[in-house]
Amino acid sequence: MTCLPAAAASIALVALAGCGGNSPHKAPSIESVRRCLKAAGLNSIGGTGGSTQVSSTGQGPTRTTIAAPAPGAPIGELITTGTFIAFYSNQADANRAKPSVARNAARLHGSITRHGNITVIYLYPTDTNRKKVERCVEDS
Repeated sequence: MTCLPAAAASIALVALAGCGGNSPHKAPSIESVRRCLKAAGLNSIGGTGGSTQVSSTGQGPTRTTIAAPAPGAPIGELITTGTFIAFYSNQADANRAKPSVARNAARLHGSITRHGNITVIYLYPTDTNRKKVERCVEDS
């Protein structure tokens, strides 16, 4: 039975190594978070800047090109019930935006969480939806 503790220790080391350890964590993409939200039962709108959006004016579809984001602005955003998720190209841009984002969140009586280059503003989510969003921005 002395092999059991050694085996358990080996499994724990492998599990910890797979959870980040010293390896750099790659931020989730907008599309991976969108897929995760959908799988969790949350619909979202939004996407990346510089994309083409199709809408209807009642006289057929209209295509609008969304301008590329300004330097330091989010490269994309997703919106789901009571929640705004902003994706920045890097942590430095997310850090520079933090004071402005915090002012906007406070004005709207919201709260903020940060996940690397992702900023999430919660306005009125249920606890269940908040947990789903947090799981998606951390694990996608």
